[in-house]
Amino acid sequence: IHQIFTLTSPSNMIDSFMEDLPDYGESQIVVFAQSKQLLLELEKAILKENVKRNKPNEPKPITYGMITGDVNATSREDYITRFQNGELKLMLISIAAGGTGITLTNADVAVFLNRSYNAIDNKQALGRVHRIGSEKHESILCVDYISEGTVDEAVLEALDMKGEALENILQDKKLLKKMLTNNTIKDDK
Repeated sequence: IHQIFTLTSPSNMIDSFMEDLPDYGESQIVVFAQSKQLLLELEKAILKENVKRNKPNEPKPITYGMITGDVNATSREDYITRFQNGELKLMLISIAAGGTGITLTNADVAVFLNRSYNAIDNKQALGRVHRIGSEKHESILCVDYISEGTVDEAVLEALDMKGEALENILQDKKLLKKMLTNNTIKDDK
């Protein structure tokens, strides 16, 4: 049986992010998610918050752009340009659609609402923010919003274990040489 699940509000990750948003101050933030549905729920929360902010004596509305597979090339480039020019506070990006090929070095915060199961995809996504041009920032803050006891927690733990295993393999030069040359390991006496 093939089942399709749809995300709905409330989302404790989105609620936590929206609650934390003032703490990020003037930072520009790229928000990554594997799930486009999660980004669409975040967009709803932003729009709801902006209704409140359109009243006197409230902070200015939250400006944002979004890159998913549904966004056409013209809008995508417009969002990127506006973000890089400091006109947008947030850039919401699905890892599949915006994880490669774009530069968002104006951000000094990268947020993952949920990660890809593929560590390389996550690293590529973070590379949109942390790349040549980002050295203008003293540092780049990377934040994961994880709900305890969820599949997202298990994914992050699995990615950490995969990273540690790969690091151990790469540190063993003999094993690495064997893997790359398909040779047997010989003692270097």
